[in-house]
Amino acid sequence: MTVTSSPQPPASPAPGAPAAAAAADSPGARLRGLLADGGLITAPGVYDGLTAALVARTGFAAAYLTGAGVSVAGFGLPDIGLLTATEMAGRARIAAEVLGGIR
Repeated sequence: MTVTSSPQPPASPAPGAPAAAAAADSPGARLRGLLADGGLITAPGVYDGLTAALVARTGFAAAYLTGAGVSVAGFGLPDIGLLTATEMAGRARIAAEVLGGIR
């Protein structure tokens, strides 16, 4: 007599495992790691895709988006709150895409 069983679905990963792996490599986790090292973090300001690319290519471990830079270089306006959140978010998105996972 031959006994057959229905195929078993593949074992699923432990709950939260993929999210935990993604969270470990998140920008926030990388920044917390840099801060935990206790050393000086040199993080140049970026304001567009070009400056973000320069920072990424020169090996800095971190960067920050400067509102004054976005306002002046991107729109020719003083940094007195004239840019909308949408405009700033667009520049932040571009910088984050270009910087990727700088380390």
